Amino acid sequence: MGLREIATGIGILTQRRPAEWLWARVGGDIIDLIALRKAFNSERAKPANIAIATIMVGGITALDARCDQQLSRSNGAETDDTVSDGIGKVMKTILINRPPAELYRYWRDLQNLPRFMKNLESVELITDKRSRWTAKGPAGARVKWDAEIIEDRPSRMYRVALARWRRYR
Repeated sequence: MGLREIATGIGILTQRRPAEWLWARVGGDIIDLIALRKAFNSERAKPANIAIATIMVGGITALDARCDQQLSRSNGAETDDTVSDGIGKVMKTILINRPPAELYRYWRDLQNLPRFMKNLESVELITDKRSRWTAKGPAGARVKWDAEIIEDRPSRMYRVALARWRRYR
């Protein structure tokens, strides 16, 4: 039982879509409840201890099922963690061993973004501040929109990034 919990825990924490692993955990919780029921009929059973364990495992089962419902409702979104209002959370940090000014220039060239943003097909520059984006939407649909940069402060952000870069270097 412990190995099963460890395996499902690793699956939940390492997979992009942990819902399947949570369902496996719910199934394991049900097996635990059945085992507790069988233990209750044992000659050496301590009913009070078994009752407490059953209540605790039942509560964990309910929480696991609730979490799995919420993750399943997000319809398998490609994020590491999605809350019910649709806002994603950053779950990874990547250190890129490049000077901040070089990274800023790369990110600021919007046409580079489709190189590493999986669902983004293209970014066309209309002017230096306006661009037209095309992305893959749900069910293979294409989604297009125009965007405008309303604030760009490279020197300010550059100084903050440079200080962090020097600290990690």
